[in-house]
Amino acid sequence: MKKIFTMLFLVVAVFAFATTGRMNGLLAPYWAVEDNSNVLYFPSLISEYNNSVRLEGLSDSAFFGGIHKKLSETLDFSLYVNKPYTNDLDEIWNQPGGKDTNGIHSGTRIPTNYIDLLFSFNFNSLRLGILLNYANNSDNSTSTDINQPNPVGGNTDNTMDDYSREFNLILNVSMDNFAMFKKFLAALDFGLPKHKYNEHNLSYVAGDWDLIEWKVDTKGATYIGIRMLSTTEKGYNFFLNFHLNGLNHDSEEIIDDDNNGTLETNTVDEIEQSIMRLKLGVSKKLAFKKLTVYAGGSIDYEKNKWHSKDIDKIDKETDEEYNRDITDIKIPVFVSAEFILKKWLTLRAGINGY
Repeated sequence: MKKIFTMLFLVVAVFAFATTGRMNGLLAPYWAVEDNSNVLYFPSLISEYNNSVRLEGLSDSAFFGGIHKKLSETLDFSLYVNKPYTNDLDEIWNQPGGKDTNGIHSGTRIPTNYIDLLFSFNFNSLRLGILLNYANNSDNSTSTDINQPNPVGGNTDNTMDDYSREFNLILNVSMDNFAMFKKFLAALDFGLPKHKYNEHNLSYVAGDWDLIEWKVDTKGATYIGIRMLSTTEKGYNFFLNFHLNGLNHDSEEIIDDDNNGTLETNTVDEIEQSIMRLKLGVSKKLAFKKLTVYAGGSIDYEKNKWHSKDIDKIDKETDEEYNRDITDIKIPVFVSAEFILKKWLTLRAGINGY
């Protein structure tokens, strides 16, 4: 198996919750380290970070963050805004590969997470968590360049409507001292993404208006994920993750020279794509007075499928059909360490690879 290793060493000043900077320094997966960022995977954990604020800078000079607030003995609440988009829907939209496997080729408009609402209902050793998420990215425009009263060659009339959005729901349960585990967490992650693109373009050529239209529309798209994380008294974490991302969409092109209703071109690409992943992981935490070490690995199984069909709606025939099926198995491993020099200064190092 091809070996790929990455190493990173960071010296950082840590105030309150380190979150993204901490995890980047450790090069460890989120399920192996107890961190504030885990609330976005298991919302019931907000009860462990109540009455706190998280604020982080992004690479594009923007910020995202959230507040954690304890509302009562049985209810905790958290609000996040501008969280980086973490669903892999963008990956399936731009899936690399062979012919006709580039996904929705109207563009790479990825939703922006506007808001995440998190709730944790606490019943002694049992907690129920809910995360509600809405992401959206839309644009529409009208562009007209027509000489009046008589159009000339090169004049255009263009309208475009383009949006991508997703509603996401996470339900999770966490239990303390469950069976042989110090803590057990399980989560169901469900998303409904949607993408639509319409462009209507008229151009004046040789005394007539020519029409070109591009249409892209998801006919069905879902994201389903199941996560389970168990922690033992001896510092072991056991992790299971399964997720399925499916996307069906049509991409249509219409050409009507002279804009007279007689189509010269009307083709549709019917594309079905899916990504299925299964991960089984284990990690060990070794805690000393000022040094903490995390080590572990996982078995990652991934299956990608594409099926595309190019249909000529004028001739009512299939011009081309393409299928691709790829399976991959990897065994990534990692070793990470934190060394506390001062209360406000921590050294972090990590190495990972497969």
